[in-house]
Amino acid sequence: MVSNIANEIAAKVASLPPERQREALALIEQLAARTATTRPHLPRAKRKLKGATAQGSSVSDAEIREARHEMWGEYMGEDEN
Repeated sequence: MVSNIANEIAAKVASLPPERQREALALIEQLAARTATTRPHLPRAKRKLKGATAQGSSVSDAEIREARHEMWGEYMGEDEN
């Protein structure tokens, strides 16, 4: 999948005029620099949990529906309640 995306990006950049290609390269370099400064991707099993699930408790479907209704009640349609 990664090579498909890389090939697609390369093809689109190649079709641009040279000035736009330089802009695309600058954007990609900015994205790479931003990615290098953020936390590296950890496998799901090694991530620390935050919030309601930090203690290992699970949230039921009914609790999710209730929270959605409290937040979005007046905007939700009848079929979404």
